Amino acid sequence: MLEIKEKNNVSISGTGDQGMWRFVAPEFVDDYKVILFDYTGSGQSIITEYDPRKHSVLKGYAEDIVDICQAFEIIDAIIVGHSVSATIALLASLTAPEHFSQLIHLTPSPYFINDPPKYMGGFEYTDIEELLDLMDKSYIGWAEYLAPLVIGG
Repeated sequence: MLEIKEKNNVSISGTGDQGMWRFVAPEFVDDYKVILFDYTGSGQSIITEYDPRKHSVLKGYAEDIVDICQAFEIIDAIIVGHSVSATIALLASLTAPEHFSQLIHLTPSPYFINDPPKYMGGFEYTDIEELLDLMDKSYIGWAEYLAPLVIGG
């Protein structure tokens, strides 16, 4: 197995290529050690380490976070997660609470699939399947398809 640092493109300097965090992380580096990473199968991670069975559920990504914490001996971290990453962070903290002292959730997604009439605000199950299929075939195509849906055009 590849080293965790390479597998998840872990950056411990507060800068890196982790997309949305590149403008936020520098604000914290004077007071905190900032650790950024890419989820396996995305960004600058090692794409071949993506395991369709493991990563077909959020628990697989949570395990990757725990692996990063173990590899870098992280204890009592404050983990920040946005959207689905907030849910993944929660799962990681439940699996290995010793690694986390606080969780910060930015616009967490409570549920991703519509469940009428109790919950509307997610996706239809078939939409999720189509998105995952497209993501498997073409990550760029997936991003181009999803971006207008997320930002409303």
